Amino acid sequence: MEYSVNFGIWNGVFAVPNVIVDEHIKLAGATQLKVILWMLRHSGEKFDIDEISKALNMQTADVKDCMQYWVQVGVISPSGNEVKTAETQSDDKNINAPVHERKDEEQKEEKKTPKVRMYQIDLEYTSKRMSEDKNIAYLMEMADNMYERMTSTNDKSVLLFIHEYYGMPIEVIIMMMQYLKSVNRCYTGSIKQMADKWWKKEIFDLNSADKEIKRLEAGKASAVKIQKIIGDCHSPTEQEIDTAELWIDQWKLSEELIRFAYETCVNSIGKYNPGYMKKIVEGWHNRGITTVEKAKNEIESKRNSSKASNNSGLNEDLEKLKELSLKKRV
Repeated sequence: MEYSVNFGIWNGVFAVPNVIVDEHIKLAGATQLKVILWMLRHSGEKFDIDEISKALNMQTADVKDCMQYWVQVGVISPSGNEVKTAETQSDDKNINAPVHERKDEEQKEEKKTPKVRMYQIDLEYTSKRMSEDKNIAYLMEMADNMYERMTSTNDKSVLLFIHEYYGMPIEVIIMMMQYLKSVNRCYTGSIKQMADKWWKKEIFDLNSADKEIKRLEAGKASAVKIQKIIGDCHSPTEQEIDTAELWIDQWKLSEELIRFAYETCVNSIGKYNPGYMKKIVEGWHNRGITTVEKAKNEIESKRNSSKASNNSGLNEDLEKLKELSLKKRV
């Protein structure tokens, strides 16, 4: 099939710098290209981020990220205050310093000190590393496939940060992303969180990563079991998966005991409350209650104790009334 340009629409045109096509059409994402094209179309006019966001039907934060990309590569220059993302505003000193200097400073800190946040690695350094190391370039290519879109500058900088600052091998990062993809959570926020947890657990090889993924999958299966017990069907959260893995896989609690804990929760407060049910289960575990029979016996014992206490109080009140009555007669 052949194609031709419709010259009928050429009565209104605007210029696009060669560098955008020659150098950035592969590196830039679709949203970044949309933003720069809109800006070029309206060059010479006054506009702000909110106006671009509304015109392109994009989130303001996404527009800021796209503009930061074009500022970093020198295609646009911010007028007035520097265009910054919400992430980068909090620490200009670290971000503006060259990457290799920041890395040297980090290495001087105490080993394995948790990073408070991942600062953004600049585009120039990311592009350089991709051209130098084919494995890093492959990581970015795999990320495009898993995200099902061209990854943004921020996406790439996070992955490079995980590799170079956390010391996580490429193959381990890819395995982590494949797992997140399987649970529909393959996005930058989840990748940051999981990488931080794996780093703290010192998961730096395929064997350790495989064991962790199997643990997570077992926890998810356990969470689904608990959801069936309580009549819920939403996708389990990470906290719910951790709780289920603890109850079923570590403590070896039976489904019958968990079901009875759910019933006890509802009978006690009139509705299901995950926090209250968690207290019930953990309390039973701490007291060595492992069967429904033992749990029922404890509940019955508490009821009898409460009745005895109430009867004792009633008897005391009756005795006091009797004494008062006798005094009045005297």
